[in-house]
Amino acid sequence: MANMPENPDMPEDVGVRPTPTGPDSMVGVSGTAIYGGYIVEQEQDSKLTRDQRYKTYSEMMNGIGIINAGVRFFTNLLGRAQWKFMPAEGDGLDEGMAEQIAEAVHYALHNCDTPWHRIVRRMSMYRFYGFSVQEWTAEEREGKICFADIQPRAQRTIEKFHTNQRGEVFGFIQESPHDYKQLYIPRWKTVYAVDDTLNDSPEGYGLFRGLYRPATQLREYLQLESYGFQTDLRGIPKGLAPLSQLQQMVDEGRITEAQMQSILNPMKTFIQSHKRNPQLGMLLDSMPYHAAGDNQAPSSTPQWNLELLKGSSQSHQDIARAITRLNSEMARMLGVENVLLGESGNGSHALSQDKSLNFGLVVDSTIRELREVVKRDLITPLFVMNGWDMKYMPMVTTDAIQHRDITTITQSLAQMAQAGAPIMPDDPVVDEVRDLLGLSHSTIGDYPIEDLPGMTDPITPTPADAEDSDTDA
Repeated sequence: MANMPENPDMPEDVGVRPTPTGPDSMVGVSGTAIYGGYIVEQEQDSKLTRDQRYKTYSEMMNGIGIINAGVRFFTNLLGRAQWKFMPAEGDGLDEGMAEQIAEAVHYALHNCDTPWHRIVRRMSMYRFYGFSVQEWTAEEREGKICFADIQPRAQRTIEKFHTNQRGEVFGFIQESPHDYKQLYIPRWKTVYAVDDTLNDSPEGYGLFRGLYRPATQLREYLQLESYGFQTDLRGIPKGLAPLSQLQQMVDEGRITEAQMQSILNPMKTFIQSHKRNPQLGMLLDSMPYHAAGDNQAPSSTPQWNLELLKGSSQSHQDIARAITRLNSEMARMLGVENVLLGESGNGSHALSQDKSLNFGLVVDSTIRELREVVKRDLITPLFVMNGWDMKYMPMVTTDAIQHRDITTITQSLAQMAQAGAPIMPDDPVVDEVRDLLGLSHSTIGDYPIEDLPGMTDPITPTPADAEDSDTDA
C-alpha cells in the first residue's frame, strides 16, 4: 500500500464504512468507449468491423446449412410459446379491474398488424446478432390506447447509439437505406433486447460472433471438397486403341482416313457422351499386341480396351470428417445438437431426450428474458399511455418449451392415481395431454359431473349398499 499513488479525490473514510448514497452517486462507467454515438471497437478482423459485420453474419446464415437450420429451429420453437397475462393480485385491488386490464394488455399485443409470434421471433434475434430493435406505433381503439404495429429495425441500419457514460441507451440513430438520411429513434419508443452477458456494449455479443471462426473454416473445407470432386479423375472413361497401327495402314493406303475415323468413332462417342443405363455396353476387339521379336509372342495387353480411372479416396474421407466435426461444433454453440442425432448411425433414444431437454432449457431461458423486455418496453408504456395504475400490472407467463414425452407423462398420472391422487375428467391436465396427442379438447367440463352417464357420487351409498350395511351390522 505504500507504493500506491495518492488520489486527491478519494474520501478519507473510503472502505471504512458504508454511507448513504443518492440516485446519481454511481462512480464507475461503462467499459465500452462510445464517441459521438460510434462504438470504438477493438476488432482486428476487417470482416467483423462495423461496416462489414452484419454482411458477414448474413453470408454465414445463408451459406452454412447448420447455422440456417439452427436459427430457424430456435426462432420457430420460440414463436410457438403461448403468452398469458395473469391479472394482478393483492390487498385493495379491484379484481374486476385487474381482469379487464390483463385482457386489454393481451388484446393490445396480439392485435397488431404484425402477428405476435413474428414479433417474438424478431426479438429473439438479439441472441444471435447481439441486439435487436423494434419500433412500435400506437393508436386508439374503443377508448383505449393499443399498439398499431411493431416493426423491426435491422441491425445493420443502426448507425449510432445515444448513451451516457454509464452505458444507458437513450436512443438510436438509424441510417435509412433508401435515402441515407439519419433518423433518431427514441429509446422509449422501441423494444430493445441485448445480449450483454460477455460485455456491456449496446451492440452486445451474439452467437454469430463466436460462430465466425468455425464457419470460415467450414466454408474453406467445403470449397476444398468441391475442388477435390471437380479435379478427381476417378470414374472418367479411359479408352485404348491401336492408333499407330491404324495410322500406318492409312499411310500404306490400305484404308482411308475416313475409314480409320469410322473405326474409332464408336469409342469416341462412348467416351464423350456415356451415361449409365440398362442398355450401356461396348463390344471391343480382343486381339492383343504381339512382341516384335522372332517368336512374335502375344502380349497380355489388348489392342482395344475401355475402363474407368481409379484412385484412392483417403483425402475425401479426411475432409468429410473435418466438415462433420465443424458442423457438430457449431451445432453445440447454437444449442441444436439434437438435430444432428442419428446422422452418423449412432445415438440412443435417451440421448435424444437429453439433448432435446437441454435445448428446451436454452429456449426457456431466452423467452424468460424476453418476458422482462416485453414488460419493460411494451406493457409499461401501455400503462402510461392509458393512465392505468401500475399496481394493476399483470404477471406475464409463457408455456415451458421443453421436450415432454407423452408416455412418461401418462405413466406419471397413472402412478398418481394409484397413490390416491386420481385425475378427474374435468381436470385441465386432461386437455393438456390431449394437446400433446394432437386430439381435440374434452367436453366433459361443460357439464356437471353428476349429469354424465355412469358417473355417481362416490360418497353417497346406493340403496343396495345400505341394505347390505344394515345386515352386516
